[in-house]
Formats: sequence, C-alpha cells, structure tokens
Amino acid sequence: MKAKKVLITGGTGYIGNYVTKILAASHPEIQILSMSRRGLEQQKDRDPQTTRFQNITFIQGDCLKPDTYPGKEELSQCDAVIHTVGALVDTFDYKSVINGAAKDPLGKIRDCALSSLMSKGSSGRQVQYEDTLEAKNRDACKLMAEHYNTACREAARKGRFVFISAAPTIAPMLQQYIKMKEEAEIFLEHNCPSLTPVILKPGLVWHEQERAWTLPLKFATDFGYHLNKSLISKLPGNDLIQGILPQSESIHLRVLADFIVKGALGELEGVNRWSNEEMNRVARAQ
Repeated sequence: MKAKKVLITGGTGYIGNYVTKILAASHPEIQILSMSRRGLEQQKDRDPQTTRFQNITFIQGDCLKPDTYPGKEELSQCDAVIHTVGALVDTFDYKSVINGAAKDPLGKIRDCALSSLMSKGSSGRQVQYEDTLEAKNRDACKLMAEHYNTACREAARKGRFVFISAAPTIAPMLQQYIKMKEEAEIFLEHNCPSLTPVILKPGLVWHEQERAWTLPLKFATDFGYHLNKSLISKLPGNDLIQGILPQSESIHLRVLADFIVKGALGELEGVNRWSNEEMNRVARAQ
C-alpha cells in the first residue's frame, strides 16, 4: 500500500531536513510530519526551501520524551517513521564547530580526540544524560520505535521504521557512536514485531552545498579507502596499516536520501539492511 503519511524525526538536522525536502518534492501526495526539539518558528527558519512545501507539517517533539510525540492515533496513521536523530560525539559541542560559531574550533576538535582516547567525559564539561550518545543514538531510537510499534500493533497494521545507523569506522572518537547505533539495530530487529525495520549504514555523508566542508573529507576518505582496498590489503604483514585507513568510502547525501525515501515507501525489494558499499554500488549502476 502506498504511503500516505510519514513521520521524520530530527527533521531540522543535516540528514533529516534534506530527506524532508526530497520526499516532499518527489511525493507531494504524502503528508510529512517533521519533528524536532526546536520551536516551531525555529524549525521554519531552518531552511526556506523546506517551508515552501505545502505537504510538510512542523511539530515540536523530543524522541527522549514520549509525552511530546504525536498522539497514538496519529502515530498509528503513519505508514513509516524515518529516524535521523543522532549525535557524533558527546565530549564537546561539535555543532558549534560545524556552524562556525565556536571559538578555536581546531582546539575543540583536538581536545575531543584526546578525551576520547583517554576516558569518557574527560573534557571537563558536565554532560547531561539527554546529550549523551547513549541517549541520542540508542535510547531515542528505542523509545520512538517502541511507541510506534505499540501504535501499529493496536491498529492491527504493519509500519516501516527507517533507521540511519552507521558504517564501521577507525576514528577512536566515533567508536561509542557506532556501538550505540548497533545496539539500536538489535532492538529494532528483535523487539518490534509490528514494524518492518529498514537499516541503512552510511559512511561519511557528504554534500557539496548542504555541508561544503565535507568535500575535502570525502576526497581524503575515498583515497584512503581505495588505497587500502586495492593495495595495502594485498600486501602481507600490513594489518596495522590497514587498521588505520578508512574502512568505508564516503556516500553522497542524495544517494542516502534516495534509499531512505525508498525504504519508507517499501520500495527496496524486501532488502531491509543496506551497507554503505551496497548503496553506492546500486547508485553507480543506475
């Protein structure tokens, strides 16, 4: 059955906002609920290109606070939930670096890397639980999936839950991020019988306009990945070198967004788990 209503969590984020625009433009017949912790006016100010679509409704809600979710009846009417909420690191305010608002951004990145290598939370900043990786990457997903599963079960229907997980990485500061994503995957696959989980595991997600600064990272990541795959991995006794090179190539935001939309619409031909390499391979073949 064709989707008529889709809920997107993290709707004002990098991936969530872009997916909202792509889905709204390509499927104007679908009603989209874009949910964010931001106030409604802040959401509307986030991107003028998003607010121009008539099939998007902005709602304020926190995935860690179920009482802020859409009501159970409205949630049960959603044919799919696209869950894009997540945090890369919790040892410093990385979003201020991304947005250019941080003083001494290179120093903040250095301190983050050092604290990740030493001990969790050693940056000296008191981290509130709702700002931790455990909360945003595992528990936010679990809570939303649990409530959506209950709503679907009581409505005697099957819902689709698209989860943006992550590919393996060698970066020490992202190991906890990967672990929490994987724990959320396990929960989806074993505790939500009224949902069809669609799990996407992207590597570095880049876009030349949405986040121009990811372009040099894309070139560095792809160079290291292909060097490892085509040369280093074929040489004997180079396990150490292989271990410090990228484990996955980058993926364009539009490629990932297309898979997210297809997953929400049930158009992935029954394949509900996609690695970074599989998504790129399909995109190149088209």
